[in-house]
Amino acid sequence: MHKGQSSIDFMLAVTVALVFFAVLNVHNDNLARETGEISLMNGLGAILLDVYSAAGSAKAYDLNIAYASPKLEAGNSGCVIRFRDKGGQIGDLNVISGGKQKGFADINLAVRLNGTRLADYPGDTADFGCGQKFTIGAG
Repeated sequence: MHKGQSSIDFMLAVTVALVFFAVLNVHNDNLARETGEISLMNGLGAILLDVYSAAGSAKAYDLNIAYASPKLEAGNSGCVIRFRDKGGQIGDLNVISGGKQKGFADINLAVRLNGTRLADYPGDTADFGCGQKFTIGAG
């Protein structure tokens, strides 16, 4: 063995270990970000299905339902439930948070929200915060 060979081998081993841990750290950060995004999208989907089910029940049974959506637990940004009338009882239903959204397009949205027809809201759009109470009735 040559003089100083152990020092070079040690420095090479430390360099390889540092590169390995740097790559591992990047991988862990990506996993955490993807997990947070998946959790947010699952939460948006759950709220969307819940409000869609409530609207469907109100229409099917000609009811007025006092409704409060679940609150979104993933992420700190606000969450909005958006009803949008497109004319002729057709509309969009979206749940939006942090630049992400889930929704149904071109569905039968002949409903009254807080006693007002969806088409009578300004801009034909009604927004409610997740966790906010409002009534959904047959339109």
